[in-house]
Amino acid sequence: MSGKLSFQDLPNTGDARGSSFTLSPETLSFLGRIEDIHVSSLLPGHVRGNHFHTRKKEVLIVVHHSEWSLHWDDGENTSVEVNKFLGQGAEVVFIEPGCSHAVRNIGSSELTIFALNSEAYDPREVIPRRVT
Repeated sequence: MSGKLSFQDLPNTGDARGSSFTLSPETLSFLGRIEDIHVSSLLPGHVRGNHFHTRKKEVLIVVHHSEWSLHWDDGENTSVEVNKFLGQGAEVVFIEPGCSHAVRNIGSSELTIFALNSEAYDPREVIPRRVT
């Protein structure tokens, strides 16, 4: 991993019935443990995120059918980076504490975000910082 955020494609092992995605043991070991899981959708033209976590690691799994972008920094006073994802598929995003992050749906269809966290949800630990 370079910096506080990295990502990888999540292979689709589905068949005629539809998509199927399986997380690798390496992906799960990044968290050490899973204390919280959050599932959300994101409609075209909207953003989720623009925050960072002070203590917990997070793995996002983004299942998409059209274009979306990931925006992040490596901490306060660092430059914002952007990566665009095209078409359909699933991506895994590994996020270290202190890394502000946001998902922007720039495509034409709803996407689904699964967030796995190493610590239980605590609203005092989610700090706003805009990266998009």
